[in-house]
Amino acid sequence: MSDPIISTKALTREYVRDQFKVTALHNAGLDVHKLPNEAEARDSYRRQAEALAEGGVDLIILEMMLDPIITPIAIAAAVETGLPAWAGFSARVAEDGRVLGFHRYADDAFDDVLDSGLAFPLQAAGIMHTNMEFMMPALKALKAKWDGPMFAYPHSGEFKMPHWQFDTVMKPEPFCGEALRYMDLGVQAIGGCCGIGPDHIVKLKSGLPEHMPR
Repeated sequence: MSDPIISTKALTREYVRDQFKVTALHNAGLDVHKLPNEAEARDSYRRQAEALAEGGVDLIILEMMLDPIITPIAIAAAVETGLPAWAGFSARVAEDGRVLGFHRYADDAFDDVLDSGLAFPLQAAGIMHTNMEFMMPALKALKAKWDGPMFAYPHSGEFKMPHWQFDTVMKPEPFCGEALRYMDLGVQAIGGCCGIGPDHIVKLKSGLPEHMPR
C-alpha cells in the first residue's frame, strides 16, 4: 500500500529569504472523488503539516483552496501545527457570471469554498492561481466575508499538457495596472503565480506605491 502522503498528491514548496522560511501546502487540483477516505486524507495532510513544522518553517500558505471538501481538511492540518497560516483560494467565473471554486468536477459556489476555509483562525487570506480576468470578482467575494489582511497572486496564460503556455501571458505594464486595482480593495501583498515572471515583479516594485492608499 502506498504512503497516503504520496497518494494524495499534495505538493509542498519552500522559500527561504533572509532566514524566514515559508512553505506552501495545497491540493494541486485533486478530484475529491479519487481521494482516499476522509480519515486518510486528514491523516495525510496532518502528517505533511507536522513534517513541515518540525522542519522549521515559519509560515504555512495554503494554496489552491478550491472546493469545500479539501479546503477545511488542509487548513485544519496547518492551523493545528500552531504556525501562522494564510489561505489562498482559487476561483473561476461561469458563463452566467457565478463565481465558483476553481476545480471542474463540480460547480461549487465560491462563497461555500470561502466559508469552509474562513472558519479557521487565519492570519491572512487571498486569491491565488486564478485567471487575471476573474481576480476582481473573487477578491470582492473574499472581502465581503473577510476583514483581515489580504493577498493576491493571479496566474496568466493557460496550462496544456505537459507545459504552461506563455503566449497569452499579460505583459508587465497592464499587470501592474491590475495590481493597483487589488490595492484599491485593500490587498496588502501582491505577487504572481503561473505565467508571471521576474519582469512582472520588477514592474510591481517600481509601479506600485510604497504605502497602501488611505
